[in-house]
Amino acid sequence: MPNWLNLAFGYGAEGMITGNEELVNTVFLPESKRFRQFYFSFDADLTKIETKSPLLKTFFSIFNTIKIPAPTFEINGKGKSKFYYLYF
Repeated sequence: MPNWLNLAFGYGAEGMITGNEELVNTVFLPESKRFRQFYFSFDADLTKIETKSPLLKTFFSIFNTIKIPAPTFEINGKGKSKFYYLYF
């Protein structure tokens, strides 16, 4: 595995529009409840790509702040899992 390619772990949540569980289930999202999401993906650290060009070093440094879409595996609190070909 190249040294600029890493494994990434992420966390997310759905249905978090109010602080009251009853309102979420009856008024705003009748068929949905709150649930957690865990993501596993690849992440590229562009600054670890070796180059002698100052222009490329600057380019890699600036664009390293943007997440590059990659294949992602999601496991959520509903007991379901899903694979995304490209996700960010």
